[in-house]
Amino acid sequence: TTDYNAIIDQMSEGLRFVEENFGKEARPRTAWHIDPFGHSSEQAALFAKMGYDGLFFARIDYQDKEKRKSDRSLELIWRGSPTNWGRQSDLFTGIFYNHYSPPPGLCFDLIHCNIDPVVSDPELFSYNLKEKVNDLVRDIKSISQFYRTNHIMLTMGDDFQYENAEIWYHSLDGLINAFNELFPDTYNVFYSTPTRYLEALNSLNLTWQVKTDDFFPYASCPFCYWTGYFTSRPALKGYVRTMNSFLQTCKHMEVFSDGPPKNATSDKLAKAMGVAQHHDAVSGTEKQNVADDYAMRLHIGEIECRNVVNYSLNKLVDKSGSSQVNWEFCEYVNISVCPASESNSFDVLIYNPLARNQSTVITVPVQSSKVSVFSPTGSTVVYDIVPVSNATKNVRRSRGTAQYNVVFEAMLPPLGFATYFVRPSSSF
Repeated sequence: TTDYNAIIDQMSEGLRFVEENFGKEARPRTAWHIDPFGHSSEQAALFAKMGYDGLFFARIDYQDKEKRKSDRSLELIWRGSPTNWGRQSDLFTGIFYNHYSPPPGLCFDLIHCNIDPVVSDPELFSYNLKEKVNDLVRDIKSISQFYRTNHIMLTMGDDFQYENAEIWYHSLDGLINAFNELFPDTYNVFYSTPTRYLEALNSLNLTWQVKTDDFFPYASCPFCYWTGYFTSRPALKGYVRTMNSFLQTCKHMEVFSDGPPKNATSDKLAKAMGVAQHHDAVSGTEKQNVADDYAMRLHIGEIECRNVVNYSLNKLVDKSGSSQVNWEFCEYVNISVCPASESNSFDVLIYNPLARNQSTVITVPVQSSKVSVFSPTGSTVVYDIVPVSNATKNVRRSRGTAQYNVVFEAMLPPLGFATYFVRPSSSF
């Protein structure tokens, strides 16, 4: 349920953080989408155009997975945009065999797995190293039959499973060392990364199956379709979309005014928007207190961006800086609430973030039906007066008292703004 524009912003924010803190060499080349509930070909195309070499994930439709296991096509080339970008959108894609969990019997989290860690000392009664090595041999043989090469990836961990990482690594160290000593000519088990795994596969110079459509919808069992989240938490989804648009406006204003004010930037909203693209955020699959936290962080960023927009508009409207206007944002016009417009004499400044001319319908709540609307050049604008419905009044309750909405069409220049004027009128 993410939007491509928000995805690009999020990736820009994250990759910038990686480069600033760890250097250019740390930029990842392999994407890791282990838990999203289905996967869009557009996402694959975006990753390919961003310079990623591969993508790995866990969740695909259970029937699709069984089919891919049977014909050993859990690894493939995903051509995300076959019509527009062709092979430029190719992305190697790997699907995990065992969700993103450890192989059976090899989870070493004491709280969530209830499985004994590896005990390597044969003097101890709880010694189990040979048993664990046999488990690993069994798992490698079982998993490898579903992949085409002699390289396989074993994911070691799951949700909340590294609360005591020392036990994990103590067990893995003992298991890896013993395994390689017992099977030096047959297996080579080692700590690795998705990028290193991808390089090993690429060195084999194989031809892979090509996929050009989505991994949607996702079902985990018969009649278990994970599609409700396409529409769940619509208020949060709407807010994320609105904030995505406002973030673009905020960034534009920073540029147009040669930098933001000292006390506000677009950074907080950009970071909050990045977090909101999480697969348990804008999707609506989180608990209520978590949804509230996402919304609060977006709102904090929004308030800071309002200061940026106010500062920039004042510089753009009055280049001399002699007059400072505190522009108010009407965030509740959908329920006919806007304190700034209830005086029946006010200015409406509308910004167009698009690089083309745009006409848009503006609705503003007013107290009286006797108003007139004027364009930026002072000419009269055709408008309509619509009474506020009883249903709307019941929703807004005591938040506002406007009795009407004035509705008119505004013509906006590309990447620019226009100011319309609403004034009292003696006749309707």
